[in-house]
Amino acid sequence: ASATGDFGTTISTQALDKESSEDHMPPPIPESAKESSKPVARGWFKTGFVFILMSIKNTYKKSFTLQGRAPVLEFWSFQLFYWSVAILLILKGMSEAEKSMTEGEIPYVLALGLFVIGSIPAQFSLLVRRLHDLGWSGWWLLLNWIPVVGTLIAIVTYCFPGTDGPNKYDAKQKLYEDSFPEEAA
Repeated sequence: ASATGDFGTTISTQALDKESSEDHMPPPIPESAKESSKPVARGWFKTGFVFILMSIKNTYKKSFTLQGRAPVLEFWSFQLFYWSVAILLILKGMSEAEKSMTEGEIPYVLALGLFVIGSIPAQFSLLVRRLHDLGWSGWWLLLNWIPVVGTLIAIVTYCFPGTDGPNKYDAKQKLYEDSFPEEAA
């Protein structure tokens, strides 16, 4: 039995078996490397989902504080949650509007109203802390009062990364490195 090499040369199968089994095998994995001391998050989806949940929790927890900073990912994670829930409640309320006003639409309008009113302090605080991350005063939030142009400038501004290192508002915040739950061995 034989095989053809790169340049048309014939190589015996015994030579291939001997060469592939000895030279091209990876070294054995040490026992210390098999048991990881710190668990690694399994998959980007799980890590991203946990990050979004931690952002939501952190934002509501800091609803009544205007001190500190909010990184870009925390800001946009909360915005994703906030607008997804609001749009879902609006669409569900509109689909139930075909029923009589007493049966369908009122619970969704009430839920939307409670959600929006309950989220006002968290949203306001998050916007101010996002501006602090950029090194700007929270008073720049008044830029949103300029119709259309002010809001567009504010949205673009929120996309920029924060200042590196500490600024006059707070030290640079870690992105939940210590917040991931450790799995028990």
